[in-house]
Amino acid sequence: RAAFDRELETFSLAKTRVTLEKDRALVTAEIARLFGSVEAFERFMRGPLRAWLSDEIGPPGEPPRLWAYAALSGLLAMCAMDVLSTRARALGVPVDAPVSRARAFALYGAALYAILLIGVA
Repeated sequence: RAAFDRELETFSLAKTRVTLEKDRALVTAEIARLFGSVEAFERFMRGPLRAWLSDEIGPPGEPPRLWAYAALSGLLAMCAMDVLSTRARALGVPVDAPVSRARAFALYGAALYAILLIGVA
């Protein structure tokens, strides 16, 4: 978490990596167009975005809150799938295979969060 915070605190677009160096000019131009200047984008990264992410991630030593949101959204999606698949089955739509795969993915996300939570505690 501290390393992440330092990265944002000293963020510089010039120091970022790109997959293809030829894309750097295009990306830089688009950032300047959207933010007014590269400097404004860098200030945004160092200030408001850094503060928001720090709040969302939570204090050091705790599991990141974003992981909890991800796990919870998976479980909520699983509940929604159950409701929708019940309605679809009532209408004669074959949904068993897709729903089984989606439920497995949601359960995997929840289990992963639980493992991470235990590992941090």
